[in-house]
Amino acid sequence: MTEQHVFVIGATGNVGSAAVNILLENGVRVTAYVRNPSKANNLFPAHQHLLTLVQGDYNDLTPFDQAMHGGQYTRLLLLVQADQSDVNMAQLKSQLAATAYASGVEQVVDISSYCAGERWRCNFSAEDHWQSEKALLELPGRKRLVCLRPGRFMSNIVNFDSHSIKHKHQYPGASDPEETLAWVSPRDIGTVAARVLQDPIDKHGDSVYEMISQVMTPTSTAAVLSKVLGRSISYVQYDSVARYDMLTQYAHLPHRIAYALVEFNENGIQQSRGLPILLGRDPETLEQYLSAHKHQLE
Repeated sequence: MTEQHVFVIGATGNVGSAAVNILLENGVRVTAYVRNPSKANNLFPAHQHLLTLVQGDYNDLTPFDQAMHGGQYTRLLLLVQADQSDVNMAQLKSQLAATAYASGVEQVVDISSYCAGERWRCNFSAEDHWQSEKALLELPGRKRLVCLRPGRFMSNIVNFDSHSIKHKHQYPGASDPEETLAWVSPRDIGTVAARVLQDPIDKHGDSVYEMISQVMTPTSTAAVLSKVLGRSISYVQYDSVARYDMLTQYAHLPHRIAYALVEFNENGIQQSRGLPILLGRDPETLEQYLSAHKHQLE
């Protein structure tokens, strides 16, 4: 069997770092495309002999192109966070994947979103990820493509709402109190990506995997926060404008992300029953995730 050498784009975030750590722990050689090599070295101190860092960004892909043509990579993990409105995610992902396939990469694992399967162009996330998947699928002469479609990241609570939880003892949102929210742990996304990247390529083919580990309401989410933090956290429903202002002013989110979070309705979403198969274990629950990040909410 050919020795695996995985090229990772997006290695230093919650999802990417989880995937890279698992790959390294299993003796898989990893090359990571990073903006800040010092940050990456601090994240992965234990297996430096298996890790190569290529410094670069999305504005100039020359370092990526040179590394890809100069290496012998078998697979590519594509985790592109194109939050800037001037970045065309579909164009960027297809350019990266095309270079990888042309250089001999046999499998690309793309971190997409479950929004890609929602109504056509219902929000920016659905549009970006649907267009990206379509562009990747239509690349001439491409090899295998596996798309992971995660739901709402559990880390959103820590990243976007810690101010309200800490200082107001409330979990804020624009959703109705009994509306459903589709949660998934970033660690679980990274775990599935790492396992797919180590499985035989033919096992997954061109699969699409939706990843929703727990379906909850805002009210039950607040109850979990209360249990973990040992104090009462209430869900408070804000009107759309107030919630939008909260996300843009406190969480500093750009317009299109804040708008999508306010607007999107996940009622009717279902838990992904196949996740334990992909993970090799039960999915991480919201309580488990928040317990591990309790210090960021106290």
